[in-house]
Amino acid sequence: MKTICPYCGQTYKLKKEFIGKRANCKKCQHKFNIQEYRGLGNPANIKKTAPPKPPHPDQSVSPSAKNKKSNIAVAGIAVAVILVAASVLYSQFGHLFDKTGNVDSAWAHMQVLVGKRLKSKNAKFPPDGLRHVNDLGGGRYQVNSYTDAQNAQGVEMRTYFVGVIKKANQEWELESLTIKK
Repeated sequence: MKTICPYCGQTYKLKKEFIGKRANCKKCQHKFNIQEYRGLGNPANIKKTAPPKPPHPDQSVSPSAKNKKSNIAVAGIAVAVILVAASVLYSQFGHLFDKTGNVDSAWAHMQVLVGKRLKSKNAKFPPDGLRHVNDLGGGRYQVNSYTDAQNAQGVEMRTYFVGVIKKANQEWELESLTIKK
């Protein structure tokens, strides 16, 4: 099984029997609870959360204040880890929660529109394109992706694009499309 340090993103291979135990990261030296990392997203893209700074040794802090501060710090770190994990999960699998099929349809229509704009019949889009579609609400979807297509001289070039497409009355309308070569 794989686990990941929530502070620095270092990954480790461990036996499943270690789930729920505490570990020290060899890279950043922080302690964390071992959880199974299922490979959702790139660990390098996980936002790194700095641990709270300990009080200066010269400052006197009562034991109850220390416990309160550490509980608040632990809760803050837990919330940050949950938010990062939820963001990674939604960015990878958000389209699975789309009961209307509009994410799939928005991706397919945007491919057609970009191909027409580039005047290319051989445009190749990424196979994981659904993760490039963001639901903006109100039937609007933003697609931020790229295509590889041949130019007029036959040279294959990568072209990035950002577009907003809207479904209204069962028809798709292009609101905006920016192409960056």
